[in-house]
Amino acid sequence: MLLVRQEIGGRAFLLQFLEVMQEFGHLIPWLCKAESARFVTNGACFKEELCRAIGCAQDNIVPYQLVSSDRAREFVGGVIHFTVSPERFSDPTLASLCRNLSTRGAAYISCLQVRHVKRGVAGHGNEIVLRAINRILQTYPEVWGVCEPRLVPWYASLGAKILNNGDNAERLAVVAWKLEE
Repeated sequence: MLLVRQEIGGRAFLLQFLEVMQEFGHLIPWLCKAESARFVTNGACFKEELCRAIGCAQDNIVPYQLVSSDRAREFVGGVIHFTVSPERFSDPTLASLCRNLSTRGAAYISCLQVRHVKRGVAGHGNEIVLRAINRILQTYPEVWGVCEPRLVPWYASLGAKILNNGDNAERLAVVAWKLEE
């Protein structure tokens, strides 16, 4: 398996985005705003629409995909890395934590997704998270993300530090990884 960085307007990311929207489009607030980009088939227009909808510059979005190592490069799953989080929290505790992480130069990840037919096989979710975190930590001092509280033990098993356990108005936990000192 290979972890490959994709282009926002490329065909590979368009396919990934459709999978992400099917699974998370109604759950993740910033992603809900991107509903209009879901059906755009022109890569350049998709990139513009996505960035406009979520209020994020194109160079702030880096999609990663886990693909097979054969010539076909079959899409297994992926994660989206943001240099600046598109999240806008109404909970004051989460909003403050987000600002603090941004001030420290932390990168943000979202939309960890494994294709339905690839789930439960060979730990693909673990592989995506660990490879993406290691790659992002080569450039950023810290990586963080939000998740449902029930996923906290899984992220902790992957080396994440729990910054908030989900005891807040938005019922989201915050996890983070740092370079080992």
